[in-house]
Amino acid sequence: MLNKDKWDRFRDSLRGRDGVGLLAYDPNTIGASYMREFFEQANADGIIRRVFLGGAVHDADTFLTYFSTPATLAVLVLFNGKISGLGWLSNVEGRSALPNFFFLKSTWGRQSLQMAQMLLRYWFSFPGNGDDETALDILVGMTPAKNRLACRFVKRLGFTIVGEIPRIANGGPMMISFLELEMYKELDNGR
Repeated sequence: MLNKDKWDRFRDSLRGRDGVGLLAYDPNTIGASYMREFFEQANADGIIRRVFLGGAVHDADTFLTYFSTPATLAVLVLFNGKISGLGWLSNVEGRSALPNFFFLKSTWGRQSLQMAQMLLRYWFSFPGNGDDETALDILVGMTPAKNRLACRFVKRLGFTIVGEIPRIANGGPMMISFLELEMYKELDNGR
């Protein structure tokens, strides 16, 4: 469980580099118009239907509703001052979570790798209950196995592939992967 007091102090403290920054999403401070505009661009890029496989998010209103709940721990990813991606955690259980993220096509490539690395750094820096403890020890990923570009991307981030579930979302197979905190620290120190 995330320590609320430490989380409140931490959530906006991470600063970006190389034009990349993060901003914890709060529907009370970030206008809906920005999120609607971001949704429209992601939808035009064909990303929404690939990310929200079950169709739970299919228009700007459902997008805004989905990310307005504090449980998503949504964070906007900025590149050169523009909203270029979105990350959130789901299934936070104990010291593990399921990471989710996507980036606009205009930033695919080196920029998206930098943005994803910053999200990982952010999530693995969540303060836990102890002095030296982080809230998360492991991130468990599920990636549509047919999306080879996304599967390669997850590997580049350092996730270990453990297998594939034959049919889970819309009948398609999902690649299962994980990244442990200690593995991440070794990778991050080498960057």
